[in-house]
Amino acid sequence: MQPPPFHEPKGTALLRILWKLTGRKRHFDSFLTPFLKYREFLPVVPGEKVIPDFLTSEVRFRTPPIGPWATPADDTLAVIKAVVGFNSKRILEIGSYKGTTAKLMAQNTDPDTRIFTLDIDPDHGSAFKGTPEEAKITRIIGDSSLENASKHAPYDFIFIDGDHGRKGAYRDSLVSLDVLTDDGVIFWHDYQNNDYFVHRNGAVPEALLLLQQQKNIPLVSIEGTMIAAYSRKPEWETARLIS
Repeated sequence: MQPPPFHEPKGTALLRILWKLTGRKRHFDSFLTPFLKYREFLPVVPGEKVIPDFLTSEVRFRTPPIGPWATPADDTLAVIKAVVGFNSKRILEIGSYKGTTAKLMAQNTDPDTRIFTLDIDPDHGSAFKGTPEEAKITRIIGDSSLENASKHAPYDFIFIDGDHGRKGAYRDSLVSLDVLTDDGVIFWHDYQNNDYFVHRNGAVPEALLLLQQQKNIPLVSIEGTMIAAYSRKPEWETARLIS
């Protein structure tokens, strides 16, 4: 599952030098990263083209995502709209942190839906511990190996928000493809971010570019979010959105 080495473009290397000269500040990173246009390779499509009933479905959003590592509200909303629109029954979240997204998925899905959170930190999941939603959520504590991910497979919806390095995101993608149902959907978080040099969000775009090249996976970016998507759902395949 190890991807081949990534050779950073010369222009990127020059921007890295500039970022270091300016003191390695995050706000300079946010200014420089948008110049790396090769990282924005996916077609951008409106949410209603990717998610059923995106503009009409009603979802509950009682607890907002809080904290520096929490999924932003717009992205969380897209994920919740997706599990509702696709009527997802078996959901895998790779990288759960406090578990706010898992809790929201539990609040907005049918009673028979089961959510599995795969996270290496045994202390994560505080958002749903001791709540009624916890009954629908099963924690898998460990790394995102195929062995751990396959414990409750297959899944009809997978949200990848774990290791944001190129190797980690690539590995999580391959594992997810192995445990996805034939009509399943995968969302990746942080396809678009402005923290390339600081590496707060790592190299998800680079991992997805390699995945697309090696596996011929039809990926799209959801407009107004940092989410990349792949869908096998009949009539909602992402392949139909790519000319």
